[in-house]
Amino acid sequence: MEVSDLVDAISADTSLVYIDRPNNPTGQTLTLSEVEQILARCEQLGVYCIVDEAYGDFIPREESAVTLGPKYKNIIIVRTFSKGFGLAGLRAGYIITTQDLIRYISKVSNPFMMSELSREMAAAALSDRTYGDSHSGDFIAMKTALREACGDNLTMACTDDRVPICLLQHRDERLDLQEELMKHGVLCCSGTEFEPMERNSVRLRVPRAEEMGKLLAAIEAVGKGE
Repeated sequence: MEVSDLVDAISADTSLVYIDRPNNPTGQTLTLSEVEQILARCEQLGVYCIVDEAYGDFIPREESAVTLGPKYKNIIIVRTFSKGFGLAGLRAGYIITTQDLIRYISKVSNPFMMSELSREMAAAALSDRTYGDSHSGDFIAMKTALREACGDNLTMACTDDRVPICLLQHRDERLDLQEELMKHGVLCCSGTEFEPMERNSVRLRVPRAEEMGKLLAAIEAVGKGE
């Protein structure tokens, strides 16, 4: 779906618009201009828009939807320490929105409140925001290599190469791609976890550099039907 189609689909009856940016499972990133088109339409109709930037630490800060916060009153940006900071065990995240909305959100009882230790660790992590930027070149090189290894049977969905996830799809709709890659020792997430994907798709995470050879060999083998 084109962004213009999505904008046209938003109406006064729309309860909420949700944008996953960068997208999970593809790693695709809408441009700020495209996000603004959606936000402008939402604001016109009095509709709130959540921009989920769980993988946002892998794109430069000047490209984050956070930069649009001062311009729009209907934007709610959610972020996590699980991806770019590698701190999934903290179960820590945060919201960026208007003060009025924060006052309402603060009144909601949250059974998953962070511990004091998690708060301290999250605050310390914010002092070093260089990981995504410093490794973006590595991710670009590895995803380019993955794309070139796909062969005739595999395709990679549209993706931002700076983001360390991607979606692969096998042209045989009957094939269980996760199962085939598991035969080569590659862990991945089945496309069936992401509606409307099917089992011939998987979400891959870019591995550590020392594991890249193993992944490329598996992709080449499956892409050639071996």
